[in-house]
Amino acid sequence: MDNSQTDRGASQEFVMTLLAIFGRQHGRPLWSGGLVRLLNEAGYSTLAARAALNRLVGRDLLERVRQGRLVSYDITPRCAELLAEGDRRLFTLGDHTEWDGTWTTVWHALPESQSLERNRLARRLRFLGFRPVQDSIWLSPNTRDREVHSVAVSIGVADQIGVLVGTSPADLPIDHLAERTWDVQGLCAQYEQFAAEYADSPPDTPNAPATDKDAFLIRARAAYDFRQFAFLDPEVPDRLLPNPSARRAAAEAFRRVMTELERPARRHFDNVMSGSATSGNRRD
Repeated sequence: MDNSQTDRGASQEFVMTLLAIFGRQHGRPLWSGGLVRLLNEAGYSTLAARAALNRLVGRDLLERVRQGRLVSYDITPRCAELLAEGDRRLFTLGDHTEWDGTWTTVWHALPESQSLERNRLARRLRFLGFRPVQDSIWLSPNTRDREVHSVAVSIGVADQIGVLVGTSPADLPIDHLAERTWDVQGLCAQYEQFAAEYADSPPDTPNAPATDKDAFLIRARAAYDFRQFAFLDPEVPDRLLPNPSARRAAAEAFRRVMTELERPARRHFDNVMSGSATSGNRRD
């Protein structure tokens, strides 16, 4: 993992990735020392790891639980909602290849005094594939009114936004609009890079992980990297992409890694959480 991923935002994102693909299934509170160790293994400093956990508590995404002298964390209802939203987004990327010409436009009237709500709304809209076309006006080439309504209710701004779903005029240059709003060339290049990096990660390949720890790191990093596409890809229809096969290849690589490395990766996560992991545990 490069040094840029050790910043404050990236460490919080990586914790959220761990919660999404391991934490919810763990079945009990997550030991703080185990989470710090896992972040250390992924390249984050102890200071960055502990700061990320504290900030997630401050954002109402984690809740501290004291068990004797040990500190653990539980996932809050707000966090569970965000993780479920992430599942719906990530595991369907690449499925919607056809397009009926429908756009969703969102506008809001949130003043600067509501900066927290503005920032939360902007982040959630970006995760759904929206992009701002003017200040306070966001656009998506999909039918997203239900998701937007759910987001607005959860943030508490449902009475301060408007949503319009409709089709564009027949003579509007859609290809040009998509290229101006989203970097479709860069998006395809990143999909190609992801597919190439993770194509040989599952078992029974020349680059198969040798230990449970290796499997954990590959699976966690793949999920973290693929999660970034939710902010980059509005699920532009295939006909508007210069290389639509790149998205399909990346999605297939992601799902394969998630499935085929699940057992050894989860075994390492659970062992670290219990304090029983060793660095040389071999995959079976």
